[in-house]
Amino acid sequence: TQVQVTSDGGFVVFDLKVSSDSFDKLGFFLDGELLQEWSGEIPLIYVSFYLSPGSHELMWRYSKDDSVNRGKDAAWIDSLWILNNLEDSDKDGVLDAWELGILGSLDTDLSLDSDNDGLTHLQEYQYQTSPDLPDSDYDSILDGLEVQHKTDPNNPDSDGDLITDGWEVNN
Repeated sequence: TQVQVTSDGGFVVFDLKVSSDSFDKLGFFLDGELLQEWSGEIPLIYVSFYLSPGSHELMWRYSKDDSVNRGKDAAWIDSLWILNNLEDSDKDGVLDAWELGILGSLDTDLSLDSDNDGLTHLQEYQYQTSPDLPDSDYDSILDGLEVQHKTDPNNPDSDGDLITDGWEVNN
């Protein structure tokens, strides 16, 4: 699925769910560049990516191999929103679009860690992780620990060696 959007800058946010084997992947591309992939059994999660001002092509691609079929062998995208607000009216360092779209209010305390992952709401904004999921990339390591270990909390395999960050840090 492809979507062409023009943005004043802000965020693209959506929910996704994947039910597949580890070789089948849902990829999200922004202007032709792969930003993130998901595979395996991922429950409904919330995802957000920053959009710079201008025209952008958003694309979701489900890639399937023919070897193994597990789960539903499918991916779902729902609740797509383009939040086009680069204003920071309360001057707290977080764009209103993110605060309103993700936290639901401009009055939320940014020092809170509502998912107990070791990152405050402000840090979740800075790392573009979910303030509702302690492990945004489902690699079995909390987002805060990933930041401490200098792995990417949005990529289950930061170094691309086909071994999850969680396994590498814990073994």
